[in-house]
Amino acid sequence: MEFAKKNGIRIGLIFGIIAVVYSFGAYAIDETLFTKWWLSLLLFVGSLFFFIYAMVQTRKQLGGYITFREAFSAFMIAAIVYLLMSTAANMLLFQVIDTGLADRVKERMIEASLEWFEKMNMPEASIDEAITKMEEQDQFSIGAQLKSVGMAIVFFAVIAAISAAIVKRNKPEWEAVDKTEE
Repeated sequence: MEFAKKNGIRIGLIFGIIAVVYSFGAYAIDETLFTKWWLSLLLFVGSLFFFIYAMVQTRKQLGGYITFREAFSAFMIAAIVYLLMSTAANMLLFQVIDTGLADRVKERMIEASLEWFEKMNMPEASIDEAITKMEEQDQFSIGAQLKSVGMAIVFFAVIAAISAAIVKRNKPEWEAVDKTEE
């Protein structure tokens, strides 16, 4: 279990730093980067890669064998470290450094959504309803961000369980017996 913890923390810190650099980089370079769906998708796929890598590294360090619990723990520890770092950075950015950033990003998201709705020939009433809902939401508030972390932990737990079931490799019975007799 020690390798799972170490790898989970190490990989979580690495990807957490990447996420923090992305957030502050987007803020410094171009705030519209916060509204790009493909960047969010890239971060999500990257996180899955890193978290699964934590499981595989743990299995290698354990001689090619890993229990479901060890694999699941490596993934989830990495995910939780990443989520805490990323959320803390976003809270700092949106709640302390630039309190107007949330409104600017939200406005750009509404504009982009409106353009997309119009391209899809969505009925005007549906567009108005969707835009009204978006305007009412405050996705950058502390409560909303904490709720997002909770949902992300549940989501990652499901992915971790599936991945751990695939990655786990139990020691053969004869090998486990040989080591206990020594």
